Amino acid sequence: MKMFLFLALVVHSCVASPVSQSAVRTDITAAVNLALKAYLNSITDPVALASHIEYNIDAPLIADVLLTMDGATLGGVKNIVAENCITTGTGPSDIELHFNVPELMLEVPAYTMDGLVVDHIPLQGDGMASITIENLDISLVGKGTIQLVPFSVQFTEIALDLELLRWTVNFEDLAPGTDLGTVFNQFFSMCGPEIFDLLEIRLNDGDWLLNFINGIFSF
Repeated sequence: MKMFLFLALVVHSCVASPVSQSAVRTDITAAVNLALKAYLNSITDPVALASHIEYNIDAPLIADVLLTMDGATLGGVKNIVAENCITTGTGPSDIELHFNVPELMLEVPAYTMDGLVVDHIPLQGDGMASITIENLDISLVGKGTIQLVPFSVQFTEIALDLELLRWTVNFEDLAPGTDLGTVFNQFFSMCGPEIFDLLEIRLNDGDWLLNFINGIFSF
């Protein structure tokens, strides 16, 4: 997701002056938010994602579906804030960068979906779609060397964690010719946390996340 790119970019110029652990927590978070605000003022909301996205939803007992999205945009990104960003230790440090966004709106002018749900029910569809994501928490937690003036960090290990309150899915023309479209939309809406867990696992697999973040935050 493009969202993770700008979350990395916005903290590049942070400045903090550590005094105590509580002061460090406050100063780092305030600095991240200042940089975040400056960055968000420079972008257009909604943000255009990749022109063509393919995502295989492979969740046991939920869905084995290939989803494609063309022309997708993500709205609500200007409301992202940093919360409780901290670093502890000397030398290799424990580093935690936390972000929250109250609501994100994914708008898709054209999607296709093809596969099975609950292991045996065929599902197809194409048309317009929208997904509303409520109260999304994004955390980057790991170990590394951090420099506060100017803010930069080199991770030696890192993990991404995603948590959301709920999401609401609306795929138009899903299961055309039947009355099942509403049922499937309700079903996918209930499975938001499980599908986000799959996304989190894929992003944490291998060295991609570590190399990506270190490339953004290199000294």
